[in-house]
Amino acid sequence: MYKVRIAVADINEAGTDEKVQARLVFRDGCSTVWTMLGTFQRGTSPAFDIVLEQDLGTPTGIELMKNGPDNLCLTAIEVICPGGAVARWIGDGSIREWLAHETSDRYDTYFGVRSLFDLSPADPTTAIARPAAPPAAQPAAQPAAQPAAQPMAQPATQPVAPPAAPPTTRPTARAAAVHAVLPVPDHQRVNGKSRFWAFNGDHYRLIEISDGPDRTASIVARDRPISQCPALVGLPALDTIWPVPDRQRIGPLDGGEGTEPTSEFWVFSGDRYRKISIEDGPAHTNRALGEDHPIRDWSALDGFSFLDAVLPVPGHQRVNGTSRYWVFSGDRYRLIEIEDGPAHTNTIITPDRPVGQWAAFEGWTHVDTFLPVPDHQGVFDKSRFWAFSGDRFRIIEIDHGVGHADNLVAGDRPVSQWATLT
Repeated sequence: MYKVRIAVADINEAGTDEKVQARLVFRDGCSTVWTMLGTFQRGTSPAFDIVLEQDLGTPTGIELMKNGPDNLCLTAIEVICPGGAVARWIGDGSIREWLAHETSDRYDTYFGVRSLFDLSPADPTTAIARPAAPPAAQPAAQPAAQPAAQPMAQPATQPVAPPAAPPTTRPTARAAAVHAVLPVPDHQRVNGKSRFWAFNGDHYRLIEISDGPDRTASIVARDRPISQCPALVGLPALDTIWPVPDRQRIGPLDGGEGTEPTSEFWVFSGDRYRKISIEDGPAHTNRALGEDHPIRDWSALDGFSFLDAVLPVPGHQRVNGTSRYWVFSGDRYRLIEIEDGPAHTNTIITPDRPVGQWAAFEGWTHVDTFLPVPDHQGVFDKSRFWAFSGDRFRIIEIDHGVGHADNLVAGDRPVSQWATLT
């Protein structure tokens, strides 16, 4: 049994009447199931039990989750392990940890807010201090055996530095069989078939996948250089393509050059990105919308120098004008949110975490791209994807509900067994 004690700040609105859940995260990437802790009052340090059948050692982090707009402000977290070891997160007094979103004008932005706190080994003989309101311009009280600032004493809702810095360049030894996949906007589940452009380096091809248990796949158009696409001229290769959430099949009067509906996308290559448009129709007329820009222009991608993959959060696309995505760079990922509108304001929802923390990605250190299983999107509130990493792929499933539980449906197979992608 692991005993968890959480110190709530002694300031206005620090407590919450909403239920809070917790799970422990361990070094090997495994985590416990969610445990309901209850509610919290300001200025208290309640203790809770997380019961496990075995001692998994000292956790490296604890993840908290709650719903609704009633914020929660913490100053310290302590986990006492079955063997007596202690791990803690301590706030630095001036920057306490709030479980809340900045955009407080919409109730939905609070739905399922999660925050990961990194834990550090601590002296078991020193107790965490009872929360207190610090005097003006003075730091909050710290435990005597702790330094003034701990490694993760930063608010998770801000663009903060991750526990370990993301790689600045993609590993040269990593060869991906599939770098990016883009569903053809006007050919999804048409007569039971869906089409996708699949990109590998500076080439791409058009493939088709049928509905049904066999999901027969075929090549519609053989490889062509991306330089033959007007929208992609000047790019050496593609890393990922990201549909602009409120600019899909918008109609020719809203930006299309011809008579067909038009869709817009962000295209990422190395440390740059550009916006492009693709029209419906046999020719799929496409063009670049402006010049290339550095990734650092995105506040939600702060700290990333390249982007491997983007996965839309199932059940949270264009909900009250916001869409959420998991974005992957190297061995890290984070959850971000994008607002509809010309500015497409984007913010970080949860800080960086290792890819291996996903149950569906056990054994993987990075993800190259995703291909949605066409006839299994939102089925019983679950969506399935083919996920690619290097020369392997697997099928994963994500729940649309709170927590978005993920699991592995079919284990790794070599991409070479997928004839339309080799």
